[in-house]
Amino acid sequence: MSDSFARQTDIARRVYQQTQNQIDSLDTGLFQLDILELTDEIAETKTAIEKAEQLLLLKVQALHQAKRLAELEKREANMNSIPGDFDGNVTGKWKKLDDSGAGVVTYNDKEYLTQPLGFTSLPSGTEVELSHADGKYFSKF
Repeated sequence: MSDSFARQTDIARRVYQQTQNQIDSLDTGLFQLDILELTDEIAETKTAIEKAEQLLLLKVQALHQAKRLAELEKREANMNSIPGDFDGNVTGKWKKLDDSGAGVVTYNDKEYLTQPLGFTSLPSGTEVELSHADGKYFSKF
């Protein structure tokens, strides 16, 4: 009985070892499958991020183009307005109020009829800020 028992024990050990080898092989294969699945998910995520970046870039470019177009339209509208004799604001000399209530300001030896933007009485020769918009001149003091 002892031989038979030893043989059965030996067979059981071999079967156990083969089963263990199969389990190890399956574990390795499943682990490799997990790694492949994770690699695929990472690649898909990377692709999705790249697409989102491209979409964001396109949206930023479209926004920039819209702002640029609005600025060009604004400039074109201003080009159609009546230009003044100077750009921006300049310093002129207050002369007087005429009979209609318009201010008279001298700049570069030329008199401008202005709409005064102040409520103070000024002596002749006082420096005032002269500006224009849409063909009208304004004096500010």
